[in-house]
Amino acid sequence: MKNESALAPIARADIEKYRAERRGLEIDYLDEVLESRKRAWIVATGFGTLASVCVIAVLGVVMRYSQPVPEHMLTINKDTGEVQEVSLVRGEKTYGDVVDSFWIAQYVVHHESYDFYAAQGDYDAIGLMSTGDVADEFRVTNAYGTSSAIDKRLGDSENTRVHVTSVITDVAHGVSTIRYTTTKKYRTRPLPEPPQYWIATIGYRYVVRPMTASQRYINPLGFQVTSFRTNAESAGRVGG
Repeated sequence: MKNESALAPIARADIEKYRAERRGLEIDYLDEVLESRKRAWIVATGFGTLASVCVIAVLGVVMRYSQPVPEHMLTINKDTGEVQEVSLVRGEKTYGDVVDSFWIAQYVVHHESYDFYAAQGDYDAIGLMSTGDVADEFRVTNAYGTSSAIDKRLGDSENTRVHVTSVITDVAHGVSTIRYTTTKKYRTRPLPEPPQYWIATIGYRYVVRPMTASQRYINPLGFQVTSFRTNAESAGRVGG
């Protein structure tokens, strides 16, 4: 009896039930695989987007800082309107830049300042550091050699101080742009007048010519200004 029960044929209903159960397991497994792949794609897409954003950000930074940095920037004192030249790079000025800047600044101080007790020294310096045309214009402007010369008209009743704020030189072409202020002080007044702001363009060169010992003390390198043009700057647009 036991052997007959063990060898009994499987009913069709059992086979259909088995197939349905197996089909359900396969579908569940397939759904799980598809869901897993979907999650993987979502994660991969997220990382890909993040990587793209990072690459774009890095490229932006590289492009931003790969641009050449300007050597100088002009800053303005909001209280006084004074312009200052600020270097944005390490000090790598050549010897020629430094020497030219020095003589240009010295020239402007001699040309634009007035001190009764130093007027002769300024006059001599401008004569030695200028071409004939520039020196003649300086003499005419200040009426030197006449009864109405500036030193005879003003005496020591007032003086004008010059403060150089920036000198930018183009050594190769012998041209410089210089910003400076002039401050006038009357002897009878306790406080100086408000400063005035100026910007000048100067052409210059170096010449070799015979000089006396006293002249060489004033201009040892033969610095010579070939053109001098200055314009006033209003405090509201200084440096602009």
